[in-house]
Amino acid sequence: FPPTLLDGLEGRDFDACSQCLLALPSLESLAPSSQSSTPPHLLSSQQGFLLRWLYDLKGVLVGGVKDASVETEHACPGDFVIELNHGNEPTFDAAAAAYGTVRAYHGSSLENFHCIMRCGLKSFSGTKRMNTGDVYGEGVYLSSDFRLARSFASRGKVWPASGLGTYITCVACCTIALHPKIKRQKETAKMAAGVGMPLNAIPHTYYVVPDPRYVRVES
Repeated sequence: FPPTLLDGLEGRDFDACSQCLLALPSLESLAPSSQSSTPPHLLSSQQGFLLRWLYDLKGVLVGGVKDASVETEHACPGDFVIELNHGNEPTFDAAAAAYGTVRAYHGSSLENFHCIMRCGLKSFSGTKRMNTGDVYGEGVYLSSDFRLARSFASRGKVWPASGLGTYITCVACCTIALHPKIKRQKETAKMAAGVGMPLNAIPHTYYVVPDPRYVRVES
């Protein structure tokens, strides 16, 4: 939680945080432009601290933004990928070199993604924070199919001046180091193609990663 939005008793001041977010201008308005005579929007000190905290990804750097079609053929128009650059991760790198890697996807609620970008995926199996069960054992669950992962991603509302629209959905695109402890379960999922349309059969592989150090969020 942003440290500047803690109250005097170190509790989280959600009302103040919400008001600060609602008043944020568009990011485009914060940068000076040679094509506009309008001066850049000035932030309050509280908004400035909040944006600085949001941009601080604990050493993970944003590498760029690309059209999502570079990641999956199942991307929808308007989808995009935010690339993340990680530093050295010795446990992941050693397992990747020894056992190889695979691409997989993880869907989650929008409100979880700032933490996911900063700290990676975490396993909440067997805790009250578990949302979708652990039928194949404890660990982080990922799918080889982007569409199935997206079905677990709950959309969320963004701030009013955002250039992304009113609601967005996020899916973590990950690389798994295939350590022997990782479980794999092949199955065929049934997903609706649209209202009134028959279900699609989607063969995919579930990956259950008991140690989150073996999965890296790439975008």
